Parts: sequence; C-alpha cells; structure tokens
Amino acid sequence: MTGPTSGSRDPRADAAPAEETPADVRLFTWILAGLGLLTVLLVVGATLWQVRQQRRNESLDQPRALAPFKLLERSGREVRDTELRGQVLVVNFVFTGCSYSCFQISQRMAEVQEALRDQDGVRLVSISLDPRSDSPAALVDFARKVKADAERWWFLTGPKDEVYALIETSFLAKARNDPDPRE
Repeated sequence: MTGPTSGSRDPRADAAPAEETPADVRLFTWILAGLGLLTVLLVVGATLWQVRQQRRNESLDQPRALAPFKLLERSGREVRDTELRGQVLVVNFVFTGCSYSCFQISQRMAEVQEALRDQDGVRLVSISLDPRSDSPAALVDFARKVKADAERWWFLTGPKDEVYALIETSFLAKARNDPDPRE
C-alpha cells in the first residue's frame, strides 16, 4: 500500500493553504494607490492655484495710490508726487541703455503723447529702471530721440532703492531684482 501511514502525516497538509496575492493584483493595488495620491495632489494644487489667482486678481482690482516720492526730472528739477496728484498718468519704465525694446516702447509713448496733445490733465511719465546710468543728461538725450514734449512728458530718475520702492508700492505688486551683476 502506498501513501502515508497513519502516524506520519504532515499536520500542514490539513490546514487551509495560505492564499498568496498574485503579483498582478499587488501591482494593480499600488497603481490605484498612486493614482489616488496623484488625484489628491492635483486637486490640492488646483485649489491652491485658484486661491492664488483670486488673491492676485483682487490685488489688481484694487486701485493703487501714488506713493510719496521725490525724484529728479531730466531737467534736473526735483519732482514730488504732489505735482502729479489729480492728473491722469500714463507711466512706463525705461532705461536708456536698452537698445531696442525700450526705445520701441517710448515710441509708443510718443504716439500716446500725440494722440492726447489736446487733453488737459494728462501727464506722461517715464521712470528710469537704471538710475545708475540714467543721469538727467542721459534722459535729456533719450527724450530728444523720442521727441518728448518737456511740458507733458517727464523722465524721472533717482536712487535705485527709492525708484524700486515707488514701483512696488504704486505700480507693480513686486519689482524684480536687478539681475545686473555690477552691483
């Protein structure tokens, strides 16, 4: 007779076999967990992005007041914020060492100057982003090239920290740092 004898039987043979999870089921479980985590991250990221955009839009909707300042006009005359209050301002930012784009922008400002020549209470203002190089004399030369009317279009310069503080508080949310390594 072949087969096990009554006393030598393996006790594990009577126990229910442990079910192993097939590798493809484990892989599928990990994929589902990963997709769930990715979905949560995307939802959180999208929500944070929406909140940030909403805050940004709210800040853009808020009118900005012209912060107090004292800068030099190309004529060398000191200009204060109080001289501009109550006027419609068309403002741009330039630096005279900019070869093409600043000049192009200033040419558009010249077109605005021409279009608004008969309008009272409108002032064009170009603020130098490079006060280190843009002395009043450099601004005079630049203004001459774009045919800026000295009575209606002012070119302002001053210490960099004051210029950038004015830009940040009155015009832009945050001015970028000057990438110029010469500082």
